Amino acid sequence: MLKRPLAIFSVVLFLLPLAGSTWADFAEPLAGTRPAWAGPAADGSGGQARLTITDLSPADGATVPAGQDVTISAFIASESSAIDVANVRVLLDGSPTQVQLHVGSRVLRVGFTETRVFDPGEHTMTVEASNFDGDRATATVTFRAVPVDQEVTANVGDQFEIVLDANPSTGFSWAVGDWDESVLELKSSDFVPGGALPGAGGPAHWLFVAKGPGRTLFTLEYRRPWETDKPPARTHTVYVSVGG
Repeated sequence: MLKRPLAIFSVVLFLLPLAGSTWADFAEPLAGTRPAWAGPAADGSGGQARLTITDLSPADGATVPAGQDVTISAFIASESSAIDVANVRVLLDGSPTQVQLHVGSRVLRVGFTETRVFDPGEHTMTVEASNFDGDRATATVTFRAVPVDQEVTANVGDQFEIVLDANPSTGFSWAVGDWDESVLELKSSDFVPGGALPGAGGPAHWLFVAKGPGRTLFTLEYRRPWETDKPPARTHTVYVSVGG
């Protein structure tokens, strides 16, 4: 469930002066770093080509940090008549949530961006829209919020280490999940035995450098590579925020 109380949907209009507005017209009111979990644009038009819902964030299937601010956003475009902003609805986990709409010239482009905090578990976001020609569109994404074990805040150029206990002699090793490579670069990784005796455990190190501004989330899993049918013995989820 969402931590923040849900409110009845309301609309705040901001008229933009330029005709034929595109998503770029909302750059100023929607300013902010696009997180890794936003993913590529998704077509939620439901077959109604004249009315589309795209750029949903989080993207379908994304993993986001639980207990942290997560960006939710979408872009609605009509190729015919004005969008009926009074009937634009955003639902989180099936319940309406209040968002502030940014409206382009002639009301043919509408977007929103907000932040919400999610509990661990699976969540859904649905956006519903219609225009005055009677076209309707619905788009839904499902995403997962996971607890964060380590939070890192850095500036571009900073280096930081992740250090976890390991013992390769048992067959277990840490597998690092995908991260946003525009935000982080892995410089090196190694394992240092904790003693002179064969089979001694010790710390595993990963050295990262902050490459560009943004946010990224990734999980390390401690498992035996051949035991693909078993859950990892341990996990360690890292959430990194890099400023300019």
